[in-house]
Amino acid sequence: MVESNANTYSPGSLSLERLYESTGRSKNEKRVRFAIIGTGGMGLEHIETIQGIDRADITGLYDIHKRCIDTVLKKCRDVKKIKVYDNRSKVCSDPNVDALVITTSNHTQCEIFLEAIRHNKHILLEKPMRSD
Repeated sequence: MVESNANTYSPGSLSLERLYESTGRSKNEKRVRFAIIGTGGMGLEHIETIQGIDRADITGLYDIHKRCIDTVLKKCRDVKKIKVYDNRSKVCSDPNVDALVITTSNHTQCEIFLEAIRHNKHILLEKPMRSD
């Protein structure tokens, strides 16, 4: 069993300390800015987890289903800081997003993952990725 601590996003998955260091911002601004692509189901679980982490903010949301976005916004703190995107390419290319949590269905994850890599984003994939 892996224990979680203040520098770990979820047990064994992501070192926030490395993300803080990679943001290139001043020491006082070291907050990791997360965007969530796919806000239904597990996306909401990740949002709730991230909101409980010091120095981590949800700054963006994208989902093809508007009702999912509306549901999530009701459960988010600092809604004014959250940008709702109208397409996933804008999320991936936004310089105000440090890390992406991708919780879409299996058949869309590979394409989103590759686009995020092209924009040098830190990425957490919710499920195993497939390309077919």
